[in-house]
Amino acid sequence: MASVPRSKIEIAFDVFRLWLGDPKTRIPTLLILAGLPLVASPWWQPVVNGFVVKWLEVNPQLLNDSEFWLATSGWVLIILGIILYIRASHTLATSLTTTSSTSDITLDSTVPEGIQRNAITAFGQLGTACIDLPIAQMEGLVQEKRAVTRTRVRLIESLASSVQSNFVISPEYAKAVGNKFAERIVREQINLDRVTAVAAEEINKTAQQTKSQQAETAEIQPIDPDWLNQFEAEARRVSTDAMSLLFGKILAGEIQRPSSFSMRTISSLRGLDLKTATLFRKFCSCCISIAIPVLGVPQLLDARVVSLGGSAGSNSLLPHGFSFDQLNILNEYGLIIADYNSYGNYGVTVVKNGSVILPMQFQSHQWCLIPDEPDAVNSPESLKELRIHGVALSRVGRELLPIVDIDPDAPYTKALGVDGRVIGAQIKVRMSIWSHFWSRSSR
Repeated sequence: MASVPRSKIEIAFDVFRLWLGDPKTRIPTLLILAGLPLVASPWWQPVVNGFVVKWLEVNPQLLNDSEFWLATSGWVLIILGIILYIRASHTLATSLTTTSSTSDITLDSTVPEGIQRNAITAFGQLGTACIDLPIAQMEGLVQEKRAVTRTRVRLIESLASSVQSNFVISPEYAKAVGNKFAERIVREQINLDRVTAVAAEEINKTAQQTKSQQAETAEIQPIDPDWLNQFEAEARRVSTDAMSLLFGKILAGEIQRPSSFSMRTISSLRGLDLKTATLFRKFCSCCISIAIPVLGVPQLLDARVVSLGGSAGSNSLLPHGFSFDQLNILNEYGLIIADYNSYGNYGVTVVKNGSVILPMQFQSHQWCLIPDEPDAVNSPESLKELRIHGVALSRVGRELLPIVDIDPDAPYTKALGVDGRVIGAQIKVRMSIWSHFWSRSSR
């Protein structure tokens, strides 16, 4: 991560705060304070000696001999305290000369310029982290962002006094209200910073891919301010790692390809709890789908979990973790459609004359459907529609499918018919990974 130099005045204030009672320098401070009166013993000891000799009848020679040892002990304590204090303050000053690596966001130099512009807009609105970009003309925006962040801190600190001045209430209550509000603001900002950090990581991860696609695509459009405002309102409430990851991927996708995620999708995630998110991830892991490339970006035509020869509404998917009640939960969140036995046309995935129009996606691989009787599908007037029944994703679900992590599901894969009969198709076909089929047919 990029580092940001701090001024010497800021470092001096931090070191001064150490002296005022930082736990790491408390002992060195006490040593120095204890040594100072001992070093000053030549000024106060004659007074004490006179009192002791007069009232306690102590040998004066014994008191005179102690002057040297008191002063020496004082210097030892002061020197030891200074050494320990310098060591502690130097460690802090060194660590404070740069901002924390977790507070900066750095975009890879290979990120296309259009995506960089959208990232500045999004991260500048959502995050408090510094946005360091590998292009010189962006530095002014970075400095401006830091100034805004410092202003926000001053506003929060003055909140309690503002509340007290506008309402006739006790100072203690005003302070409690201010602290509570400040805690909520900080908590929500931490949530947004976590989301933006995930988004930056996703953008950097796919930088090379998006740069290669940019030659095939039109100019990247600016991110919609209304969409960003709604995203901010929802993302600030996200606190779990799973939801932060999901929202971060959504933000990265929208920065790279504006209008990839609708406002309805963002609203649908408002009440999505961890249990439902886990269920949706399992559902996506069992989905088959077909997509067409539009300007280098896949656009999903259909995505569904095959009902395996029965009706999902009658619990045909219960053995695989999708009961009727669980499907209703996904439907209530708008992730799947209400018809649990709809069908999609997968005729484009059937091998005809050694090729397919579009491969089918399943478990992060591309598949094709191989008919048992090739002659039945190779003629021009042959199979035009291959209906596969199951539970289909809604538009919201289809938008989220590409960013969901797919988990292996061996029982469902086996039941679906990989390297065997596909249950639910009206003709006898077998599933085969497209690359495997292509390598065999090209020999």
